[in-house]
Amino acid sequence: MSYTEYIIKKAVSADLETVKKIYDDARLFMRANGNPTQWSGGYPSEELLLDDIKKEQLYICIDPESQETVGVFCFFIGSDPTYVEIYEGKWIRAGRSGVIHRIATTSHSKGVAKACFDYGYSIAKDIKIDTHRDNIPMQKCLLKNGFKYCGIIYLPNGDERLAYQKCEAVPSDELEKIIRQAGEIILTADTDHKKHITEKSGDSNFVTEYDLSVQCFLKEKLSELFPSASFFAEEDGEAEKELGNEYTFIIDPIDGTTNFMCGYNHSSISVALTKNAELLFGAVYDPYANDYFHAVKGEGAYLGSKRISVSDRDSQKAIILVGSAPYYKEEFSRKVATFVYDLLQNFADFRRTASAALDTCYVASGRADGFCEPILSPWDYAAGILITEEAGGIATDYEGNNISLTKPSSVLIASPKQYEKLFEICKIN
Repeated sequence: MSYTEYIIKKAVSADLETVKKIYDDARLFMRANGNPTQWSGGYPSEELLLDDIKKEQLYICIDPESQETVGVFCFFIGSDPTYVEIYEGKWIRAGRSGVIHRIATTSHSKGVAKACFDYGYSIAKDIKIDTHRDNIPMQKCLLKNGFKYCGIIYLPNGDERLAYQKCEAVPSDELEKIIRQAGEIILTADTDHKKHITEKSGDSNFVTEYDLSVQCFLKEKLSELFPSASFFAEEDGEAEKELGNEYTFIIDPIDGTTNFMCGYNHSSISVALTKNAELLFGAVYDPYANDYFHAVKGEGAYLGSKRISVSDRDSQKAIILVGSAPYYKEEFSRKVATFVYDLLQNFADFRRTASAALDTCYVASGRADGFCEPILSPWDYAAGILITEEAGGIATDYEGNNISLTKPSSVLIASPKQYEKLFEICKIN
């Protein structure tokens, strides 16, 4: 049974005696299965159970056919003080989560523990739980239901417990909330353009106080979700970075800084998440248009809640977005001019928007048919690669290879219908 086939509701004081009987049976089961010390001394006490009921965090599980109460568990969302420190391992994600304690079921019912776990997970998408080292049946049950062993925690009295966690690999809703909040920082920018502008290396390569503010905000909040994650971010000054086996966020706090400085209102925040150097999540947010493009690997690409896909237009109607590599004018400006001429001979028209991250998403959503730029940094395109590929597009460099996530690269992103023609033009320019 799934939790939807059971009745799960908050316990009330009238349920106390039934709940105590289930815990009594659970203690007997533990003693009979090699676990003589857990829940000794009448734990959980009546006082503790009443406190759980008062806090509305004690739940009972009812068989809908017999109307018998077949399970009980404590569940809340928050930070358990005993989970702050973990030893000989680490949480998949630290911080606030759903927490399950004191789960017990009747011995004659099947699937009750799973129903309780599923109920908590349907609400929190991140569940932590601990159990006694001798409670082998519970350890097997946790692993069977998708929990992973994380390490050892200690109760206030010093007793050891084995800690487990089940969570979404990518907490999309929480990431979206953080990225949208970062967008609010951009929208608060002064309208008189006094944004404490400084110049970085390269022609027309600027940074404002808002780039730094957005990046600091993102790093702070994303670190709360992924405490062990590293960052490859534009304003950190790293041109290249090796991506290890752990989580890494690739961030551009304001893609289209020159637009932003001039009040052109076409800029975006780009956030990608990798693990084992593989893209797991990408989001590009335009706070001016309130366009939130996002994708989780294997789950499709979206603009808000609407699924998106690349276009199927013929080249006579196709629009190609072009990056002019403004930080490398001496090397690329003449090539870009020739490239644009070739584009106009083969496609309907071209556009130059000055936000590469948004350009990739415009291709992904069918607003344009291709995008290319001779050199960009990973934070400009990392999120857009995943969004485009999940939308059915193709992303390579000018040589047809996978685009590097660790160092600057040429970028060619297009719908399948326009990729080959655009690739041939990129190759000769």
